[in-house]
Amino acid sequence: MTIAESLRRFRQDYGLTQKQVADKIGVYPQAYAALERSKTGEHIIPRVDTLIKIAQAFNVSLDYLAGLTDDPRTIKQILEELGDAAPVAVPEELTLESLQAEIKKLQFQLDRQQDEIKELRIKFVEL
Repeated sequence: MTIAESLRRFRQDYGLTQKQVADKIGVYPQAYAALERSKTGEHIIPRVDTLIKIAQAFNVSLDYLAGLTDDPRTIKQILEELGDAAPVAVPEELTLESLQAEIKKLQFQLDRQQDEIKELRIKFVEL
């Protein structure tokens, strides 16, 4: 599914007009209409900040918007659904530095869990 098809589907699912979506994401209605009309092979590519606004407006991930996944949930939504199982703080503004810091925390947690598993295996073998 193309971004244009996704945009049209989301807008219709929400019962919105093109003008309402355009106003919500801060673009001219004609510009938004052009995004919905674009077909594969045409080179109407929205700016990244516009794509982010569209994804936020429809409460879906960029990957879902681009047709790269069937899961519409954002990373933040997935982590919230996991609750205590994934105690990772999601910063309000994602930056490369904040993501790298979260990756380091997760790697540390993973290393610690792997060490615990090794200890349990050793104890099990000793039994």
